[in-house]
Formats: sequence, C-alpha cells, structure tokens
Amino acid sequence: MASDLRSNSVRAVRIALIAVLVVLAGLAFVTIKRYFSARLRLGPNIVEDVTDNLANRSGLSVYLVRGIVIVVTIPFFIAIVKFGRRIPLFWIGGIWKPRLWLYTSGWGIIIVLYIGFYNFAIYWVSQGPRYYNWCAHTPDGRIFVRDSPGKDPIYGIDATPCPAQDIGFLRGDGPKTIQISDARHYPFFSYGRPTVWYSKSDNGQYVFYDRMGSDPTTNEPLRPVDQDTVTAMIHSQDSAEASRVGQARESQAGKYVNVGISRRPGSQQVALLLYSDGAESFGIAEDAVGKALVARGLTPVALFRPAFVQDGKARELLAGDWRPLDDLDVRNRVNLIVIGTASVTFGSSPELDNLVSAHVRLDLNCLNPVKKQTCGRQIIDIVGAGFNQSIALDNSIDRAKPQLQAFAQSLQVN
Repeated sequence: MASDLRSNSVRAVRIALIAVLVVLAGLAFVTIKRYFSARLRLGPNIVEDVTDNLANRSGLSVYLVRGIVIVVTIPFFIAIVKFGRRIPLFWIGGIWKPRLWLYTSGWGIIIVLYIGFYNFAIYWVSQGPRYYNWCAHTPDGRIFVRDSPGKDPIYGIDATPCPAQDIGFLRGDGPKTIQISDARHYPFFSYGRPTVWYSKSDNGQYVFYDRMGSDPTTNEPLRPVDQDTVTAMIHSQDSAEASRVGQARESQAGKYVNVGISRRPGSQQVALLLYSDGAESFGIAEDAVGKALVARGLTPVALFRPAFVQDGKARELLAGDWRPLDDLDVRNRVNLIVIGTASVTFGSSPELDNLVSAHVRLDLNCLNPVKKQTCGRQIIDIVGAGFNQSIALDNSIDRAKPQLQAFAQSLQVN
C-alpha cells in the first residue's frame, strides 16, 4: 500500500515537471519569435517612419527623403546590430527590461545620437512650413501659434490648423498681389476667415494680396476683405464688363452706323436712307424727303454708312428682320427710321421733240426702332421730262414733292 502511494506521488511530480517544462518551452518560443520578428522589421519600419515624418513636415519629395534616410542611417543600423549582441534576452511576457548599457558602449552612444538628431531634424523642418502648427486669429490682429490644438490664452479662441496664407505670413514671406478676374465666384473666405487682403487707392482701385502684411507702396497695413468689399468688387467688375461689351459693340457698330449720333431730349431724330440696287445716286431724292421731314418738325440725320447697304443689312430690315437694329443699338440713337428703295427709268419721246423722260419710283417705309413696328409707308410713281437725264430726274422729284409732304405728315411719330 505504501509503495503504491509513493509511485503515484512520483508520477504526479513527473507530470507536473513535464507541464512546467512545456510552459517554459512555449514562453521561450514566443519570446524568441517576437525578438527575431522585431529585429527583422526594425530597419524598414524606422526608415518609413522617419521618411513620412520628414517628408510631411518639410514638403520635400518622399522619394528624395527616403533615399537620404537610407544612406544616412547606415551607421545607425550597424550600431544596432553591434550593440544588440551585448544585450541579454530580458523580454518576458512582452515586457522589455531597460538597462543603462546603452550609454556604456560606443555603439550605444551612436544610437543615442541618432535619436537626438532625429528629434532636432523634426523640430527644424517644422519651423519653416508650419504645416503642423495651429493658429488662432485674435481680435487685435495677431496670430497666436502653437504646436498642438488648444486655445489662445488671452481671448480663449480655439486654434485650428494654420491655413496657407497664415503659414506664409509666419515664415516672413511678404504679401503677393493676386488677380481676381471673377469676384462673383472667387473664394474670398474659407471656414469663415478671409483668404484675401487688399489696399484701396485714392481713385477707388483695389489691389488684392494673398496674405496679411503691409502695402509695399504706402507701407499701410492691408485690410482683410469683408462682404461689403466683395459686393463692391462685384459691382465694379460688372460695370467694367458692361463698359467693355459696350465698347466692343460700338467698335463693331462703327462699320455700319455713325456711333456719334444718339438720341437727344426734346428732338425727334429720323435716320434717313434711300438706296438703289443700281449705280444711280438719289441724293436729290433724299434731300427732298429730308425737307419734307423738317417741315413736319423732325430732324433727319445721316445715321447709316454705305456698308449697311452693301452688306445687305438694309434689305434684311425691309424684309422684317429687326436684328440689325438691335445689334447696332439703333433704338438709343434715333427715334424713327425712314428707309426705302429708289429706281429710275429713262426714256425719250418723239412726240415731245425727243425730250428725255425720267420715271421715278420711291418705296418709302417708316420704322419705329423703339417699339419695333412700322409707322408709315408710301409708294410714289412719278414721271418728269427734260433735255437730258439730270434735268428729267430733277423735274420728277419736283413733281413728287406734294406726295413727299403728305407722306411726312402721315407718319405716326409717337
């Protein structure tokens, strides 16, 4: 009986020892695996972390920074390998037991120096760009800057990531002029803060800048834009655009009309134009029509240029197309238009001792460019005679004067 108890006790002790050995073997395996895995990942992880930090804060190309880091850290990793051989394995349960041996070896000192220089580098590259700084605009015009989120200690304003214009100002870059061609759609504000500063000359001209600072000419502080400034800028640009369009239209209109003519208060101006498809000149007929209009109390003006007839604009107008008048802004130049075609046919008659006869036909039309409607029309057919064509044409026009007077009196002026 006693022997059975001893054998059972021995067996239990053996099982307990085997269990302890298995647990220790497992811990050893996990520790060794973590140790070698960490050493295998040590180099690439450090290179990538350092590259990301330096590239993000300096604004340089990540490829350039990675290349520099790889070359510069060669001594650092040599020191890691050399120094690592002197460190006993004190990694139990994932907890590292630090020792002061790092400062008692030349290789350890190299590691410490690299860590120190890395932090100096992070500080140095962060000073220029300030992409990782936080800014708060205070009511007195200052910019409160800190390295992390927080509040301005005086006004309690929350700091936000520094925008581009604040970064340039903090770096000491002077304000640069910017051109704003479309104030209606320009982003003058970002998150409720102005992105544009300006100065205004005595003649009302705006000069815009990309950040705060002083006017390079007057040395006066630049002012941030507000909604009133934006509204005034939009109005100014709209006026300038309207003026440009008007000048362009006037330049184009100058080919067809006399742009110096415009409507005058208290005067009823009439643009008078008679033309022929042939080579005949009907200046005498225009003079007769003009005198009839003056007798009616109207003022005839020579608005249309020869190109208006040559380019077919007159024919389009008589065909009922009002677009030529709209394109040339005729409604703001004259009150009425009297336009028509003229033709003459010459002949001779043996019964009249071979005198020359002139058969004149005038098709007169009155148009109101403001209301875009007709204000009168008359067709005149008349024959006159004379010893030559010129005298015969003059006699025909003289005989037509009563009809011209009647036409002028029938016009619907108002």
